[in-house]
Amino acid sequence: MSAIGGDDGAITTEALMEIVPGPDFPTEGIINGRAGIVEAYRTGRGRIYIRARHEIEHDNKTNRDAIIITELPYQLNKARLIEKLAELLQERKLPLLADVRDESAEDVRIVLEPRARNVDPVILMESLFRLTELESRISLNMNVLVGGLVPRVIGLAEALRANLRRRKAQARARHAGDPAPDGQADVIVYTGDNPLMNALGRIYVRAMSYLSYAY
Repeated sequence: MSAIGGDDGAITTEALMEIVPGPDFPTEGIINGRAGIVEAYRTGRGRIYIRARHEIEHDNKTNRDAIIITELPYQLNKARLIEKLAELLQERKLPLLADVRDESAEDVRIVLEPRARNVDPVILMESLFRLTELESRISLNMNVLVGGLVPRVIGLAEALRANLRRRKAQARARHAGDPAPDGQADVIVYTGDNPLMNALGRIYVRAMSYLSYAY
């Protein structure tokens, strides 16, 4: 197992994956593969691929199966997606797809009609993942300022440990009646417009409770 170093206890990437299997994206969808998450947790950099969630519905009137998209990758605009699908249909780049309809109300419901009864939905979806943003990539660059020093990219466990050390130092200082050391947070994550900012916050809350007991 690949341990991520710590001076007062070690936790592995694999152990973090057991506690926090992956980021929690607000629009849900399906994370395609764990390799990007493992790399992001281990090094602070990684690429996470998210696919739309879909299901198959059988239409008894037409005796055909339709593909229903129920969840979209994070930050994918539904109107832009439908426009792209219509464009690909017009350019005849989706020979297995006959039509697309937006039947969404409060929930997402995009209906994809295969061109023929014998079209394999798996093959159709793979072509859509390849040609559209129904599969999207989100890059993580966890650039962190630790203890007021120069920002650097660190893994999740190291960031959590650094913040835990800071919290312990603050608690000791308060107990001794001294001002909190340097008055600055030990860990500041620079994400900019990175869409993982909120997801990382949820990872922090869930994993920090574990690490508090691991020391």
